[in-house]
Amino acid sequence: TKAEVVRALRDYALKPCRDKQYTWWYKRIGNWNQVCNAGLVCSALAIYEHCPELAQEVIDDAVKTNRPAIEGIYGPDGAYPEGATYWGFGTIYQVLMLTAMENAIGYDFGLSKAPGFLETGTFQIFTTGTSGKAFNFADNVLGGNYNYPLWYFVAKKQNPSMLFKERELLKSANYRNGGHKGLITLSIRNAMDIKPGKSVTPFQKFYSAQGKTPIMMCRTGWDKDDLYLGIKGGQDGYLHGHQDCGSFVYDAYGIRWAMDYVRQNYDIIEVGMKKIGGKLADYSQDSYRWKLFRNNCRQHNTLTVNDKDHNVTAFVNLTGVENTSERMAATFDLTPLFDGDLAKAERTAAICNESYLEVKDVLVAPADRSALVRWTFVTEAVPEITADGIILEKNGIKMLLKTEGGKVNYRTWSSDPKDYDNPVKDFDEAVPGTYICGYEVNLPASAEMTLVTTLKKN
Repeated sequence: TKAEVVRALRDYALKPCRDKQYTWWYKRIGNWNQVCNAGLVCSALAIYEHCPELAQEVIDDAVKTNRPAIEGIYGPDGAYPEGATYWGFGTIYQVLMLTAMENAIGYDFGLSKAPGFLETGTFQIFTTGTSGKAFNFADNVLGGNYNYPLWYFVAKKQNPSMLFKERELLKSANYRNGGHKGLITLSIRNAMDIKPGKSVTPFQKFYSAQGKTPIMMCRTGWDKDDLYLGIKGGQDGYLHGHQDCGSFVYDAYGIRWAMDYVRQNYDIIEVGMKKIGGKLADYSQDSYRWKLFRNNCRQHNTLTVNDKDHNVTAFVNLTGVENTSERMAATFDLTPLFDGDLAKAERTAAICNESYLEVKDVLVAPADRSALVRWTFVTEAVPEITADGIILEKNGIKMLLKTEGGKVNYRTWSSDPKDYDNPVKDFDEAVPGTYICGYEVNLPASAEMTLVTTLKKN
């Protein structure tokens, strides 16, 4: 049996990875690099004594090519640009590789010292809101994320607060039977290095990060009735991206009021895309990817200008943060998204006085033309347009969404993809029980407007 394992790993893993046609992912700054390098390193370490020269080549190439990937992914502050679900996928293999190196040869070649890497556990625990749902930007899901890698970071940082939710997750069948349940032993190995003590509630309430996907997540506490806000920038056209730059989610009273649609099943979309000559993994501006209802800017909590898609190559910077008892906030420059249709678009999202949400948009129209701006809010709460704004009701709780600073036209839009003239509508699945509301406002040429939208208990 051992001989067969050695032969298989050597002939079907280590030897093929010497062929450049199979190793394009060496240059990828994303989870492909982490997953493939980890598998190859573990294979090389397992059979090193049987083919030392080949195994050493594989390990050397892994260290060389993984270093820029780990720096590019987690730097500088620990945020994972592909989001919470893909953090679990990519990071579990990154941790597997580093733990295997540490145990087999005593060191990890300094890879764990990459900027932001040891801080990424904090990013991951902040991605879950007080409603229990994740900040599921891009192609991410709402929950069930396997956090086996967290034990590695807890051991390295000796910070048991990162296990705050893991104690609950450990009791669930999903944790024991997830897609990577075979790697739960990795958690056990790293747990052996954690000093005995209680799993305490995290004290930190604010997290922000620069990087490929600048992000801010904050909360008034870690209980289900506390408030939670997440907002992101970056590039729509990054791996697994949606047109969601400037989009946010918001939790209050155990309810997710501002939501982000969960991606549709990949298999269904890829089959449908192939039939119409498209590819889901095509991130170019004219790709059918952006025609998908759940991927488009009109179905995210962001701005759409002159009824145009975002520029998916544009980069949205995080330009400032605030973290005080009165205000936890982040400001993003959305201007590049609109290709000159706005001369300025600056968004600041905040939790104010630990009691309500505020989104301030500073908008300036170009000198030569007007701009029609759509402000979108996606929710599971039932909206009702009133003279004062939009009343949202869910689970017997009412909230008022109100905008001040200019005359806006409050609106609702259909949440059924079939209601839109769209080339992907035949395989674009609806999400029943969701609503899209917000407002439209017309800015005359050169006009500047500061619109402040609040969501408060009614």
